[in-house]
Amino acid sequence: MAIVTAASIMAEIQDIGNFSAEAQLASYSGLALKRFQTGKTANFRTPQGRCNRRLKRYMLHLAMQSAMFDPRSKAFYQKKLGEGKKPLRPAELWPGT
Repeated sequence: MAIVTAASIMAEIQDIGNFSAEAQLASYSGLALKRFQTGKTANFRTPQGRCNRRLKRYMLHLAMQSAMFDPRSKAFYQKKLGEGKKPLRPAELWPGT
């Protein structure tokens, strides 16, 4: 499964040289937060339309696998859940399954 996911990520990225910084790849995959401002308020939210949704799903899938099997990732995930973050469910990664 990991080989297929890695190959899928490579196919979506195509050429890593297209990204001069990690932030560009994060933005392209839809994982970077985008500032949203109206009047006096300024909030951060994830971009909805301008990202590679397949790549985002693959990256989130890898993160969930890491949180399940790697002790350090699992501890970080549990810490974030303790801070009130919403858990990511597999159905959100792969709609229709």
